[in-house]
Amino acid sequence: MKKIFLVFITIIISCSARGQDLGKQIVVSPAIGDTLWPLQREKFRILPTLEGFRWAVFYLSQDSIVNIKARLLNHDGTVSDSVIMTYGTLVSLQFRLNELSRLSKPMSEIYLSDDQVIRGTILDRTGDTLVVQAEVIGTVKIPRDKVTRIVEENAKTEKAASVVVKDPNETRAFIMPTGNTLAAGKAYVGDYELFFFTAAVGVTNWLMVNGGFLLLPISIEDQVVNYGLKARLTPNSDEVNIAVGLQMFSPLSQGTSFGIGYGVASFGNAEGKASIAFGKTFSPAGSSSFVIAASGDKRVSGSMKLLFETWIIQDSKWFPLIIGVRFFGSNLSGDLGLLYPIGENISSPIGYPVANVVYTF
Repeated sequence: MKKIFLVFITIIISCSARGQDLGKQIVVSPAIGDTLWPLQREKFRILPTLEGFRWAVFYLSQDSIVNIKARLLNHDGTVSDSVIMTYGTLVSLQFRLNELSRLSKPMSEIYLSDDQVIRGTILDRTGDTLVVQAEVIGTVKIPRDKVTRIVEENAKTEKAASVVVKDPNETRAFIMPTGNTLAAGKAYVGDYELFFFTAAVGVTNWLMVNGGFLLLPISIEDQVVNYGLKARLTPNSDEVNIAVGLQMFSPLSQGTSFGIGYGVASFGNAEGKASIAFGKTFSPAGSSSFVIAASGDKRVSGSMKLLFETWIIQDSKWFPLIIGVRFFGSNLSGDLGLLYPIGENISSPIGYPVANVVYTF
């Protein structure tokens, strides 16, 4: 008799729920979607006193009032629907959900290139911008190239847990290019192996140009200059960056110029990245060779990463392997490594030193 009564009550409640005009089913928050599940209910503290909660959906009436229909599991194993009319306004509910989402994420201090510091919660860090819920000015979008470092707080202790400094020289490994480009208006100057000066500037967020010459006490006629460009084909991201480029080398005397055209893809983020490049050399004399290059890095601290690089030239009997480290701050980076030639009748157990310094501004 008791079970018959409970079934009868369930039917009455269900019919009553269908008979009420709940409104149009809605998505109240991207964090919840169109259905509230038990874990979300606990996180956002919605309907905390309902026993036997299974799930709930939200409805919006014509006067912007939120109604809720919840599915409950009864003690005897039967299910029923509970309708909560006039739970609140949509605006107030969304504000509460946004606040709870913000508080559930760690706060960060975002340091910008113009010396500003913005404190808030990072809502999205993909693509070319950071979306931040700032404490004072609300939601803002910050171009990634304007960010010099991010100090993230530990959500439990609310103390600074880590300092993330962006590598200012992410457009190159030791020598080979990566899929990254300089942002518009950014530039760098550098010294490679003491004898090679190099400089580059971001023309747009997608295109950069570079050039350089020998730092040797030689005449103008003996000088060799290099120049080139690199264009990024994909949006700047923490996952994949693909670019194509051209690099030329020209002696100022009557020597023969030569160059290389290439494509390069980089995969990864600030914690670690791998790059692979394919290219072909060319010269007016008609000789050419295919080149395959690869590099990788792994951050081991806030301002240091491990680096490796290698490249293989068609028909060459040896190839180099460079292993080392990069130290960097907000603008300055320095590479220290050893180059090991690998191939027929070539042996160097110690390796040849590699040293580069680059300043980005």
